Amino acid sequence: MALIKQAKAAGITLREIKALVALVNEGAAPCAHVRELIAAKRAQVEAQIRSLQQLKARLDALQAWAEAHPEAPCPGEPCVYLPAPGD
Repeated sequence: MALIKQAKAAGITLREIKALVALVNEGAAPCAHVRELIAAKRAQVEAQIRSLQQLKARLDALQAWAEAHPEAPCPGEPCVYLPAPGD
């Protein structure tokens, strides 16, 4: 049960935990597999962080422009505060 709780806390999915439990039940040490999972999860988190940082930068720029132009005319669609993709 401790393995399951620790794996969940590390972001390991239930499917991946099931594979770990199967290894343990077969008498194998799951450590090598766990190391691989940890490395993969870390890479996923790093990619998500980069993506979120890029999103934050876009939102910061949009917010700065919106605050600098609080009375910008908003003709309806599209909203002046939300530029078209690629703008």
